[in-house]
Amino acid sequence: MNLPPPEPIADLDELSRQVYRHFQRNRGKVDLEKRQKLSEYIRKFHLECGTLSPAVEKALKIFGDGEDYVFLWSAHQPNLFPYVGVVRKIVLMEAVKRVINEQFGKKVVCLFAIADNVFPDKWVLRASLPRIDAAEGKTVLRMPAEEKNQFVIDGYISHPYRISTIEKPDESVFEKWNETLERWLADSIEMNFKVLRKVGFRRFWMVKKAGRDRFQKIFDELKNLMEECWRRCKNFSDFNAFFLSKLVNEHWGYDTLFARLSEFNPLMKEKCVEFLSDGERCNGMFRHVDSRELGQIWVAPLWYHCECGGKVPLYLKEKKNETLKGKCTNCGRRFSFSIPEMLTKKDLLEKTSFRAPALIYAFSSVFNPNMYVGGTGGWGNYYGTIFSFSSEKNFDLHPIAVWNPVDRYVGVGQLNAALYAEIRAFAKETKKRNLIFSSKFSILDYLLNMGFSEVSEQMLSHLLSKRNLREEVHMKTILDDIFSDDVNFKEIKERVH
Repeated sequence: MNLPPPEPIADLDELSRQVYRHFQRNRGKVDLEKRQKLSEYIRKFHLECGTLSPAVEKALKIFGDGEDYVFLWSAHQPNLFPYVGVVRKIVLMEAVKRVINEQFGKKVVCLFAIADNVFPDKWVLRASLPRIDAAEGKTVLRMPAEEKNQFVIDGYISHPYRISTIEKPDESVFEKWNETLERWLADSIEMNFKVLRKVGFRRFWMVKKAGRDRFQKIFDELKNLMEECWRRCKNFSDFNAFFLSKLVNEHWGYDTLFARLSEFNPLMKEKCVEFLSDGERCNGMFRHVDSRELGQIWVAPLWYHCECGGKVPLYLKEKKNETLKGKCTNCGRRFSFSIPEMLTKKDLLEKTSFRAPALIYAFSSVFNPNMYVGGTGGWGNYYGTIFSFSSEKNFDLHPIAVWNPVDRYVGVGQLNAALYAEIRAFAKETKKRNLIFSSKFSILDYLLNMGFSEVSEQMLSHLLSKRNLREEVHMKTILDDIFSDDVNFKEIKERVH
């Protein structure tokens, strides 16, 4: 039976202390050869992305040359212009790094793993920005991808193939993203100009001036970044991963390391053996499911990768069965593997990947990091499995951190929502306004409204000054500068906040 996970640590200093204690307890337990091999995949990624900066090179040297440093990691799917929660994971690692640097004088290396071997859910394929006059209250950028509504063990998925198999967005799709963003920004500024004049803002004309100057400058910077990522990438996953790395390594100056999970996953194949060996089979990592199609089964913590780009969910029909079975999610091909055979065949093990809870345990026990930054979804769904399994194995699992606060800011979309709903005063507009105020949008909404470096500076400053991972984050946009002394704007901010 799985134990409930402990409450997430809310205090930045306490989190950093627990991370450092974990580092002290586990000195001398690091597999240096494994980390050195992982460093090769990290270098490969940064060379292909063009982000092997002096700071990244220095962090990579520390990572590959020894063990006397604190190691932090996180992971996520390569979402299209990800929502802010993905980026926040990297900022939290940077904050913990700085606290440990200052309080304990110890070097810290941060790694963000690109989970490119998972299925693309709808959030991977789309990014949204607030727009009150749109049907759902948002403008959406989409990556076209073939839909196949497939039933897998105990649920449906609409894109039953690995993200890494999705081709690079063609030029027409890429240009449509650019045009949509440019139109969203121009329309938002124009709408604000008209409504601000109507409701009596004293400096309404400054919105257009800022649109010509500051907003346009940020948009041009974003467009150049997107074009560089599109030029370098070979597939959709890399476009998104390169965008994140360039934002973090080039524009923010972080030394965070990046690597593709699909490339370094074989370094953890020994954990496949551990999960499948006789003494470990059907433990907490195997999930008991009453499947509509298969009846009572035990789902393995592993996927097998089909040559077509799909994934095969492996399962046992009986607890002590010696045969793993499964059907490819994409092409429908059926597979059957003898466990003794699978345990001895390197090529079979290297074509497997881990389900989420097994991945965190496998990475942690192979590379011995000192903290993982996760999300609230994992806390509710599978972190208990990881803590319980680690306890049974007497494995000293690192702290798992979560930073998922509410952000409060007024960008062009939020200001539109406040003013438009107030003037129209219809229930539909009010509902969309409230949805916009409570939603978490793409990182693009932050970048375009605040500026590239300002996003990182404000998030990091909040963490390092408040030291609280649950407190709301109040952020300033270009509009705050324009209307710094306007009473009406201050009233709108109070409503949003």
